[in-house]
Amino acid sequence: MRAMCVALALLFAAVPATAQPDTQPPPVVRSLTVAAPAAQPTGVLFKVTWETVLDPPAGVPAPVYRWTAGFGDGTEPLQGAVADTVLMLRMPYHASGATTGFVCVLAQDAAGNVSPSATCAALTIPATPTTTHKVDYTEPTTNAAGQPLGGGGLASVRLYWRVDDGPETVVTLPVSSPKGGLRRRFLLTIPAISGTLSITLTAVNMGGKESARTAPMTKTITAPAGD
Repeated sequence: MRAMCVALALLFAAVPATAQPDTQPPPVVRSLTVAAPAAQPTGVLFKVTWETVLDPPAGVPAPVYRWTAGFGDGTEPLQGAVADTVLMLRMPYHASGATTGFVCVLAQDAAGNVSPSATCAALTIPATPTTTHKVDYTEPTTNAAGQPLGGGGLASVRLYWRVDDGPETVVTLPVSSPKGGLRRRFLLTIPAISGTLSITLTAVNMGGKESARTAPMTKTITAPAGD
């Protein structure tokens, strides 16, 4: 009987203790900082940084940081995760122009626990950067057949432009007189700092008839140095 008791005691001693699950969330993110925005052709780039979060009870760095971002009006919600304390956040330009936004970050440990609350910072999002281009043209004095403009004379010149395969925009330009013939220059400002700009022109007489378009004029737009 004594030998049996000893064997049972050894058996019980060999059973390892059951590990307790990690239920402690990591602390909130501290020192969330947003650097000045860098303009890009289709959006703006922010460098977002914060301090390393040490996860209890072992005090090891949190392996994952989850983030959310968006415009202040609630549009363009974005989210993701990084394994470092640096986030390169790209936000598109807002259709209305300059606006504000936000970015929020929380830590997540290896067990899936997350910080009790997110730490947030404001974003200042500039309007879409623009470039200005000179368009030189001569007002027509005759129609395609070489005859004087009918319908009471020249009413306007229409300028059609687009960048790459984007939507086309039309601008109506005033004329010097119904007889036309004046050399003109128009400064075209567009919300783009890269791509290929394509322009065509037409003439419209007083009767509302529009001529065929000119051959496309194209220009490669290059972002200014530093952008």
